[in-house]
Amino acid sequence: MKSRLRLPSTLVLSVLAALTTWLTLTTWSGFSEDSGAYLRPLAVGCAIVAISGALLRSARLHPILVVVGQVALVVLWLNHRFAPDPSILGWLPTAQSVRDSFDLLTASADAANAYPSPVPESVPVFPAILIAVGSLLAVLVDLLACGARRVPLSGLPLLAMYTAPVSILEDGVPWWKFALIALAFLLLLAGEEATRLAHWGRDLGSTGEHRWRRTTNQTVWPSARKIGVTATAVAVVIPVFIPTFTGGILGGAGSGAGGSGDGVRIDNPMLNMLRDLTRSVDAPAVQVTTDDPSPEYLRLAVLDEYDGNSWIPSKREIPVEQRVGEGLPLPTGLTDDAVSATEYEYDFVAHTTFDSSWLPVPFPALTVDVAGDWRYDTSTMDILSAAEDEDIAGKGYAATGLDVEPTADDLRNSVGTPTELFVRYTEQSEIPEWVEGLAEQVTDRGVNKAERAALLQDWFAKPHTDPAQGKDFRYDLIDSERGSGVDALTDFLRNSRVGYCEQFAGSMALMARAIEIPARIAVGFLKPDRVSPGSDSWMFSLYDLHAWPELYFDGVGWVRFEPTPGARPGALAPPFTDELVTGTVPTGEPTTGTTSPTPTSTAPTAPSNIVPTEGDPTPNTSTESGRPWPLVVLLAVPLLVLVSSVPMLARILVRRRRWAAAASLAEEAEAAWDELRDSMIDLRLPWDDQVTVRQRAKEIVPLFRRRPGPGEEHLARVITNNPEAEAALDRIVLLVERARYARSVPDLADIRRDVELCVTSLGIGVEPNVRRRAVLLPVSLLKRSRRVNRGESGLAALDEPSLTP
Repeated sequence: MKSRLRLPSTLVLSVLAALTTWLTLTTWSGFSEDSGAYLRPLAVGCAIVAISGALLRSARLHPILVVVGQVALVVLWLNHRFAPDPSILGWLPTAQSVRDSFDLLTASADAANAYPSPVPESVPVFPAILIAVGSLLAVLVDLLACGARRVPLSGLPLLAMYTAPVSILEDGVPWWKFALIALAFLLLLAGEEATRLAHWGRDLGSTGEHRWRRTTNQTVWPSARKIGVTATAVAVVIPVFIPTFTGGILGGAGSGAGGSGDGVRIDNPMLNMLRDLTRSVDAPAVQVTTDDPSPEYLRLAVLDEYDGNSWIPSKREIPVEQRVGEGLPLPTGLTDDAVSATEYEYDFVAHTTFDSSWLPVPFPALTVDVAGDWRYDTSTMDILSAAEDEDIAGKGYAATGLDVEPTADDLRNSVGTPTELFVRYTEQSEIPEWVEGLAEQVTDRGVNKAERAALLQDWFAKPHTDPAQGKDFRYDLIDSERGSGVDALTDFLRNSRVGYCEQFAGSMALMARAIEIPARIAVGFLKPDRVSPGSDSWMFSLYDLHAWPELYFDGVGWVRFEPTPGARPGALAPPFTDELVTGTVPTGEPTTGTTSPTPTSTAPTAPSNIVPTEGDPTPNTSTESGRPWPLVVLLAVPLLVLVSSVPMLARILVRRRRWAAAASLAEEAEAAWDELRDSMIDLRLPWDDQVTVRQRAKEIVPLFRRRPGPGEEHLARVITNNPEAEAALDRIVLLVERARYARSVPDLADIRRDVELCVTSLGIGVEPNVRRRAVLLPVSLLKRSRRVNRGESGLAALDEPSLTP
């Protein structure tokens, strides 16, 4: 009795797989401000995969042909979406449409790497990569759940889809989406079981006539609904009552609401800056009322570590003793009365939508009055919340700050740097060697580190007077290369010269470190707008977010520089830098100018063959640029799952082809014996091809009754008696013997069901990992049997070996 896939059952399973896939893809909604731009097309893509898969399988095509057909339809549809104009009739690909589609996907991937989530709506190319990846994932889920009939295995790509937003998005995934996905997946499991059990039943015949009662869907779906709803409810509700523990950056327990611990969460505000700067609509962030006649540069956080790919905050220890309510010390390097400074008072109110765990304050701040457990880091003097769920949204707080105004002489007279600080902030292990040579070229006319720092700033911020210096730098949010990795740095400094504040601040800090000037990056707000004419209240908005480098000079401390060109509103270089570079404009040609060495280190000799001109070969020491984004994971996981599924899928195809090729009862008997042999080999159970069928059966029966031996107490179940499996094996043996040696073969029962029962019983007695390997890595593919040629008369002796090696 052959099981055949009919359109209704196949269609139901395909629709359930598509629905589960699309519900899982809706967790990607936080990746963009306009999630409908890809979720709506993904619904269409999932429908195409489901309908085409059901129709192709109903035509009894080979599973590989089904997948090929689905992929072909998805590609045609994507070509129609991405490049309809150069396509034939808007659908059929041409060489130009393929190029246009590839260019769009490349631009989309670049945007995904460049922008933090959610990507602004003003970046229309971004949805393309999500549509393509999501549609291919739908094909993979359909293949595993409907083609291979391995619904549990289809959970792997579904888990990959779900894991990406959970690990990226700050707010994670809502519980109700998890509940819907879980219910859909359980229904998918039930659908697969209903289709499989529809071919099972019980022989109720008491006479010579067989009557077969089939298992119907009505016996499966009610139980599936009850179990699904109960399991999902338990999964959602129970975690609420189970205490969880979150670790800070030091790996200890979180501080919780009371803020008694020392670990605090560390986020990277640089990742959110580009998103906020490119928002279609500006939004208020912090309002300040102050006696400062011109407030500016409100500092949020410090990024003091470069990992070769981006600037990040370093790990920090912020004990309870460093709460801001007890007063703040002067920053490292700034001494009393060393430079001119003016004290101002500030009253802040953060907007309700600005939920930063960093506290925006002037730098340096002397006092901060804020409710909650907020602490400062002594090395950077930025202020963070120590409570797990605390931020500044809607909070009011006050601060006293200093407006430090160093002169050019103050910086020129700065000598020496503490050894520990010098080593930490001139770290060069991740900086390409050519950056050092370029920095030496740009600053070689400076006679001390203050002049070299000013020359470095002006090389970025001012027009070049010497053609040898290459084209001028330009500020541009849209056309700039995203990120601060090696590839982006190379393109920015040697080719495009177009960037926004992240590139300018990061590049200057790296080049300063390369010439042994301690440097880091500050992120905050640039310059506010007055709330009303004559008012002493000002508003910092998200468009005012900015990044700038801070360089260290002993006696003055950390000094702000501004390499971003003046096209950025409010980005003005400090007044002392003009005096530092008077008469020392760099020409880009090597000179014999000397520099003042840092007492703690000797500057290395710069390569003489590095000139900052456009078109130079670009060394590539990294394969990634910008901020890594899990699209790589989204692309790699399906491919990995597909490759690792090849042995399993091959075994499924062998089984299906074996049964499909059995056109007679005799051939079906041989297929049953071969399937039993391969299944035992997959379970790593012994099989001897050189004994008779009857002798082989005698050796199998004890495996139905296996008891655990020493060290095998973990076996799934002790089998003391299994008469059903033994009866099924007897029927198989009888049918095989009659097929080989008798003139006629009776139709005894459903031979496939007997094989499944024997294999299931054999699997109970082996270890769980062996059962998993039997499915994922079937070794029977490498150990094929070879039968002896038997004549049609079938007169061989019963004790003659039926199989040869």
